[in-house]
Amino acid sequence: MIVAIQGILGSYSEEAANLLLKDKFSILECDSFQSVFLALIEERADFAVIPVWNKVIGKIAQNVSAISEFGLTTLNSLELPIRHALIGTIDSTFEQLEIVTSQPEAIRQCERFFLQNPQLSIRAGKDTAMSVKQIVEQGDSRIAAIGSKRAAALYGGKILKENLSDNSENSTLFYLIRKGRHIC
Repeated sequence: MIVAIQGILGSYSEEAANLLLKDKFSILECDSFQSVFLALIEERADFAVIPVWNKVIGKIAQNVSAISEFGLTTLNSLELPIRHALIGTIDSTFEQLEIVTSQPEAIRQCERFFLQNPQLSIRAGKDTAMSVKQIVEQGDSRIAAIGSKRAAALYGGKILKENLSDNSENSTLFYLIRKGRHIC
């Protein structure tokens, strides 16, 4: 069984997939939501896990629309608590940081942190986990990423701060979807 997600291992979508599916499966990493939907349509994936709503930023309209547009079926849903962490390289300290990178939606969910730390520049990335992986691989202790604790553990990052989200109850609703419509 193959499950398409936007992002890579360590992303919140992968975490949601692990909680939604009981059977063993492989992840198909996609670089955009459009690629996730195409993977289902082209039958390169059996299922997909996509975010459709977040407590801080609201409805993820492009994903909700695509379900109907592509004739996809929602099989299950999961509200996943989102606990953003600031992750640096193994030798990073908060004081030496200059740049923080992550997916734009994650950055928006942490606006208060950036208002309180105006010395930090923001750089947009494609995915929270990919941002963590990239900063660890680059090894520049002046750059950190916003992502999950799981991404930090997977890629060898150091957690510098936890619970960055503006809303301590931040969560995202994920749908497990497949190609085709329900037949009653």
